[in-house]
Amino acid sequence: MSASLTRLFRIPSLAQVTARRGIASKPARSPMSSTESMIGFTTFVVCFLAPSGWVLSNMEAYKKRD
Repeated sequence: MSASLTRLFRIPSLAQVTARRGIASKPARSPMSSTESMIGFTTFVVCFLAPSGWVLSNMEAYKKRD
């Protein structure tokens, strides 16, 4: 391997920096309400699980396509 290719693999391992900004050691200032939780859960289901379920339920139609 050339020196530049070796350096390409070595730089990411040396430049690892742990971000401590998102770590919280205290509870939330204002707890989430049940409405906010349901909105978040519903959004998750609609955005991620519904399309996956639709594709899986129509798998046979995709297999039969010429």
